[in-house]
Amino acid sequence: MAIQPYNPPLFELEVADRVIGETIVKQKFLFDRLEHSNAARTCFIQGTVRPFAVAAGGGYGPALVGGPFAAYPVTLAAENNTLVDTRDGSILAVRYAPRPGGAPGTDADWQADIARIEADAALPAMYQGDYFCLIRDTQPLIIGDLIRQHILNANALGRFA
Repeated sequence: MAIQPYNPPLFELEVADRVIGETIVKQKFLFDRLEHSNAARTCFIQGTVRPFAVAAGGGYGPALVGGPFAAYPVTLAAENNTLVDTRDGSILAVRYAPRPGGAPGTDADWQADIARIEADAALPAMYQGDYFCLIRDTQPLIIGDLIRQHILNANALGRFA
């Protein structure tokens, strides 16, 4: 029997619109690769954010190229500077995340986040790098779903805006 090829569809997700001056640009994250370091408890998701014109009705128009509209590379890290809910991987706190008013978080803020989360006995939490290792070792999973969820979490935190 002949070897069967697999030609997967593009692995891309719609992410937040980007505003450049008064111009709104639609965007999609195109997944490229996943790297996992067991020793460093870190997972890197690499891809490219591709810009698109806004079509009539607000949808995606043609791809934009060049100048301020060039596609740009993005690396997302799942590591132990983020705390997640172990039930679904949702993000609970990020070290140095901007605080209300826009000031960057401090080590004292991070310690306060940890104390707040540990004080909630009903909230199962874990550092994100450890969480990725845990689910890798204990859960049957579709890796694409995990990658998509991480990209969507980054989008919810404003990573692409």
